[in-house]
Amino acid sequence: MPTAVNIKKQIQKYGKVNFIKGELTKRDLTLKKFAKQLGISESFMYQLLRDYAKSRRIAKKIEDFLEVPRGSLFPYVLDPVENSEEKSNQNSDKTTRR
Repeated sequence: MPTAVNIKKQIQKYGKVNFIKGELTKRDLTLKKFAKQLGISESFMYQLLRDYAKSRRIAKKIEDFLEVPRGSLFPYVLDPVENSEEKSNQNSDKTTRR
């Protein structure tokens, strides 16, 4: 398994999109085929790779498939997940205080 440091160096040198494309090419896959395998559109795949969109579930699947350390391609997958109910309660408290 490649190390996170090695992957970061490769990403700095080639960019995340090209790194992932290269890894997929080694596995005889295109981004289009891989997106279909993940159950997402090719355009959403490009949005994820360019950080225009986020999906923890898909990002984890990509990292798992490429056998890279968690968070090395998509650091946000390591961020703590906010409890949506807790966040909702905090927002309603703010509105009732006004």
